[in-house]
Amino acid sequence: MSKQYEWDEAEGFAEFYERFFVPALFGDWGQLTVEAGSISPGEKVLDVACGTGVVARAARQRTDNVTGLDFSDDMLSVARNKDPSITWQKGSADALPFEDNSFDVVFCQFALMFFPDKVAALKELKRVGGRVVVAVWEHLDRTPGYREFVELLRKEFGDEPADILTSPFILGNKEELLPLFEEAGIEVSIETKETTAKFPSMEAWITTDVRATPLSAMFNDEALDQLIEFGREALGEYENEDGTISFPAPAHIVKSVV
Repeated sequence: MSKQYEWDEAEGFAEFYERFFVPALFGDWGQLTVEAGSISPGEKVLDVACGTGVVARAARQRTDNVTGLDFSDDMLSVARNKDPSITWQKGSADALPFEDNSFDVVFCQFALMFFPDKVAALKELKRVGGRVVVAVWEHLDRTPGYREFVELLRKEFGDEPADILTSPFILGNKEELLPLFEEAGIEVSIETKETTAKFPSMEAWITTDVRATPLSAMFNDEALDQLIEFGREALGEYENEDGTISFPAPAHIVKSVV
């Protein structure tokens, strides 16, 4: 994709993200990402593009010295309210406001794909930290729930909304992902793991992916209701007997070799 979408531009995005996306997807991955960092008590940790702080909060369970950085004031406001014991700071991933080697571990979960200059951002992660851990969604082809959601959007609403929902998965191919780290001068290992996306209902799934993303600007309430009805038919295979939604959510965890 050539177009860069701003994933914090939707009104109320941060609150929606924390309330719905974190329990559905990001909470489980936050724990897995932090486990990959092998944090020891007392180590200094940085969570880059921290969002509402799911990784930072998981890291805080292992060490007292945690900083979360994001460029979104709304995200940081929610993060501060969730855990004021963590240091929250505004900043950009491609120009981190820290001295060299300021941290023992630097995390970046599900954000690399959105950075305009991905190599520059990776170089910054390396500059300020010791161990680097980056989580990236697997390719859309291996994420069936979202693959079919994208197909539904493209069929019923056109390319632009489909491309927006595709954008989190654009670095899923290892052949495209790993050369970025090589260019940034980071020797890495990669492991692919899988969790389960879990939404309380079809309406909750589709509403979350519209109202907590740039799709919000394209769907008024009437269009959203229409999309939900389309989803009940096209995505029904992911609906369980109790009405909840679940499907595989694989991702790569890339970590530096030190």
